[in-house]
Amino acid sequence: VTITPSETLSAVPTLTVTGGSITTAGAASNANYVYTVTPSDADEAMTVVVAVGDAADSAGNTNTAASNNFGWTHDGTVPTVTSIAVTGVTSGQYGTAATYQVIVTGSEQLDAAPTLTLAGGSITTAGAGSGAGSATIWTYTFTPTDADEAVTIDIAAGGITDAAGNDNTAAATQFAFTHDRTDPTATLTSTHVNTGGSHNGAVTLTLTFSEEMTGIADGDITVGGAACTLSAYTVATANTVFTQVCGGSGYTNGQLITISVAADAGTDPAGNGNTAATDFTWTYDTTVPTVTSIAVTGVTSGQYG
Repeated sequence: VTITPSETLSAVPTLTVTGGSITTAGAASNANYVYTVTPSDADEAMTVVVAVGDAADSAGNTNTAASNNFGWTHDGTVPTVTSIAVTGVTSGQYGTAATYQVIVTGSEQLDAAPTLTLAGGSITTAGAGSGAGSATIWTYTFTPTDADEAVTIDIAAGGITDAAGNDNTAAATQFAFTHDRTDPTATLTSTHVNTGGSHNGAVTLTLTFSEEMTGIADGDITVGGAACTLSAYTVATANTVFTQVCGGSGYTNGQLITISVAADAGTDPAGNGNTAATDFTWTYDTTVPTVTSIAVTGVTSGQYG
């Protein structure tokens, strides 16, 4: 703290301090007097003043008016990130939105938008401050890069600054989630017959999803026109591959059999419903093949060649 008098003083002026104490007494520096003042707490209002009668010149005259009251707010506390949140998503879980709102909450007023460190997308609307104390809450719009990817949102040490110029000294707790906007696919196959082919008996069908599913059950594989009886439903690979047998006595020769799996029969871990499977078809065929003819080029049966 530097005091500048209007003339040479006979002694060091008495400095009155609130919110702290003088740790180094005033010392003359040319015509000025310099003091070291130490705050009492990490955050507080401080004032320094030379009261009436606390400065005297060489003739013994004292000041009849107080000096200006110099006041400021001492802030020695570094800001912290109270939380990083993403609307509609829990950290460590899945999100399916096209864009997300990221909300950063600081422990105190910040002088600018926190700097986000991102993986898996970009900020498409810059942070805007609001909240109690002004600019304690900062909101951004985040857009993923791809339909399926891991997303992390971080604020590193030095990524936020309060109104006093203090930076955060520790990184914030990371917010991470899996962005998934891809619907799982369903595929029907069989080892007994290819789709569009012919077969004369029961057929084991395999239903394969592109990812792990929830909600798939017996009855999700359907047959058109009750052409066969579906039985022996099994889960061949945990929540991904399912099998069922199409058999029974309801077949008629030449009958076209159609097997289907509808859209939204189940959901993936992110809650996306599956797309419908392409129908699997075959023709039930019990017609015994016959040899229409045997011929030898240039020869008539029963003659010479």
